[in-house]
Amino acid sequence: MITLLRLTTIDPSEIGPPATIIIQYKDADEDNKDLSTQTFTGKVGEKVDWPMGDGYIHLNIPEHYTLAPNNKNTYPSKFGKTSQTIPVYLKHEITPGYDHKDNPDVYREVKETVVVTEPTDSGTATMTTGTAIVLYRDIDEVTNRPVGNWQNLTDFNGDKKGDTNFEAIKVDPIEGYTASITKNGQPISITDNEISSSELSALVNGEPAANITIEVKYDKEGSTNPGTGDDQKGDNPGKGNDHKGDNPGEGDDHKGDNPGEGDDHKSDNPGTGDDHKGDNPGKGEDTPSTDDQDLTIVYGISDQNNHDLYRDIIRTINQHMPDGQVNKMRQGIVFYRNAYKNKAGKIVKYDQWQSTSRTNTLAAMTIPGAGDAYKITYTEDGKQIDGIKEVKVTPDTKSSVIDVNYVPVEQKFVLNYVDKNDPKHVVGHQDILGKIGETVVIDKMKIPKGWTEVPGQPDYNNYHYKFGSKLPEPKNILVEHKIDEISGLQDKNNPELYREVTRTVNITYPDG
Repeated sequence: MITLLRLTTIDPSEIGPPATIIIQYKDADEDNKDLSTQTFTGKVGEKVDWPMGDGYIHLNIPEHYTLAPNNKNTYPSKFGKTSQTIPVYLKHEITPGYDHKDNPDVYREVKETVVVTEPTDSGTATMTTGTAIVLYRDIDEVTNRPVGNWQNLTDFNGDKKGDTNFEAIKVDPIEGYTASITKNGQPISITDNEISSSELSALVNGEPAANITIEVKYDKEGSTNPGTGDDQKGDNPGKGNDHKGDNPGEGDDHKGDNPGEGDDHKSDNPGTGDDHKGDNPGKGEDTPSTDDQDLTIVYGISDQNNHDLYRDIIRTINQHMPDGQVNKMRQGIVFYRNAYKNKAGKIVKYDQWQSTSRTNTLAAMTIPGAGDAYKITYTEDGKQIDGIKEVKVTPDTKSSVIDVNYVPVEQKFVLNYVDKNDPKHVVGHQDILGKIGETVVIDKMKIPKGWTEVPGQPDYNNYHYKFGSKLPEPKNILVEHKIDEISGLQDKNNPELYREVTRTVNITYPDG
């Protein structure tokens, strides 16, 4: 809070009695209702012992409140009367909702699951992948109510990549098959073998969407239900040689789901023999496992306490203002990856790490100054740094805290003593040092020897100078040669002041 001190008019009849100043905090966001108070006591005429720092009054503002922008109070330097109340108007603190992950009104995760089932020699194979978009909006820390619109967490990085749509999905064509795609059970169309990003929005009418499940299946072209015959291909062929179908009869070289005995059969449940491939093969060699088709996905975005799947890289910036307030800012990137468990519950593989921001860069930040009277210093985790620079991060980067401090600089108020007959000739100067908020007494002007101040100028003897938020301009004091009247009779050795002129008269008398 900026300090504005004023002269206090004191009623002489009240000098000496106990006095009280009450700071009444008011909620400007809720019809100026009264909040807490802060009391200062003393006696009328005494100086008020305000809590000061760097030339500013530091008041105990209630938690989750900040000073209202138009709050410009003045505070008396002394107790002027027995009782006085000063209103201080506050507004609610508004913060990003990403720190409130347990509050669905300000923090949501929209998941996208893609399930692709493709044909194989032995039947089908199913692959499942997943990702998520994290959405948040601001929250009023006093009322705990949401404020503003939903946005992607990545918007906070300033990288302008906070898209609220998932990326387009490529659907690979397979010769002889037609792809069918559903979104949450409803058919959707594709263009150029791609599911458009516009179909995959995490926001619907400004609100977080339901989780999205995309299923891609492949149907064999021209397949219906043919009857019996040779070389038939269908779902339920009859008996015969060289039939291919789901339930072929007996014979050699049949391919189906449930063939009988024989060599070189390929099916899900073959009988005995060599070179069988399927989910439940009998005896024989060269039979692959189908564990990859029975994996359960574990979403890293939802397992925030699992360091192997979820890592939140945070750079917190604490801006310590000269008036004692602290502005907190945050930059963050969430990295996550999905894991896959087999039927036994063991994790057998991981996806690659990815970030919700689709970037791995924390943006540079420029901190505004607070006038020439301060210099800005930066420390990150206690170590001095040059500023808040762009930095690339990885899932192994550690979170950090940057503190921005405004340090008062030593100011110099200069009195220049200038020859009145030559304005460019500074015959001497006097430096007065101090910092913002300090008052320094100039006991005596130090005019150079042999010079004197030209009459009619400001007198800086016993002068109280207060250093402010701007660096002081030098003051020019005109001086002239000092002239002292000296009697030549008192300086007989100085030929410029004393000379004796002698006339000698010689008289010659008659007697010689």
